[in-house]
Amino acid sequence: MLEAATARPVLVEGDARLRVRCEEVGALDAGVRADADALAATLVALRARHGFGRALAAPQIGVARRMIAVDLGAGPFVLFDPRLDWRSPELFEVWDDCFSVPDRLVRVRRHASVSVGYRDGHGRPRRWERLPPDLAELMQHELDHLDGVLMTDRAIDAAAIRPAAERGTLIDGARPDHRLSLASIAEAARAIDPVFRGAPIVTGEPLDARAGCRVTLAIETLNPIRCFKGRGADWFVSRLVATASRCGCRSPRPSTTCAA
Repeated sequence: MLEAATARPVLVEGDARLRVRCEEVGALDAGVRADADALAATLVALRARHGFGRALAAPQIGVARRMIAVDLGAGPFVLFDPRLDWRSPELFEVWDDCFSVPDRLVRVRRHASVSVGYRDGHGRPRRWERLPPDLAELMQHELDHLDGVLMTDRAIDAAAIRPAAERGTLIDGARPDHRLSLASIAEAARAIDPVFRGAPIVTGEPLDARAGCRVTLAIETLNPIRCFKGRGADWFVSRLVATASRCGCRSPRPSTTCAA
C-alpha cells in the first residue's frame, strides 16, 4: 500500500544506475508492487518538498524496471511497461528540467504529440492517444529515463544547457497563465443560470469494481437542454454581455474594440 511505502532517494547524474536500460516488468508480483509503491511515494514526497513534479521514472530511485509514476493533480498512479506507439512528425522545442539533473535546465527537441501504451495496476492494457505537447514532452522525458537517456543527451546545441537558477526566466516566465483558477470557477458558478447547476451526483459499486477505482457520475440530462454544454454556453454569453457593457457597445458580439 502507498500509505506504508517509504520514499527513496532520487539518483542524480553521475550514478551509473541512471544509464541502465530497464527491463520489462512482466508479472505484477509483490516485489514489483513494492517498487511501484516506493516510486509513487517518492513522487509524492518530491511534490510536497518542491511544489512541482508530475512524473518520476523507476531508474531515478535505482529500480531497473520499466515503470513510471505519474501525478497530474489527482494523486499518483503507476504505468507499467509504457511504450511509445506513435509519434507526430511535428517537433517543438522546450526547456526541460529533471530531479536527477537538479542544477541545470536543457533545451530539447520533442515530438509535438505521442501515443503511449501501458498496463495499469491491474495488469490491463491502456492507451493514451495523441497527447497534447505538455504531456507528450513529459512522457518522452520519462521514457528516455527507462532507456538510460538523460535530458542532457538531448540538448539541441552547446548553448542549450543553462543553470537551474534561470528557471524563473526560461520556464516559469515563459508559461502562459493557466486558464483555470479557483477564483474563475467561483465567478462562473455565480453567473451561470441555476437551471444548469446542481446536476445530481451518483456512484455505482458495480462500476467501481469493473474500473478498479471509485466512479462518480453526474446526471446531466435533468436540465432544460438535457446536456452539460448549457453551462459553458451560458458562461460564454454572460462574459460577452459583461464585456460589451464595460466597453459601451450596443451588441455583445466580440469585435476588435470589444474583446474579452
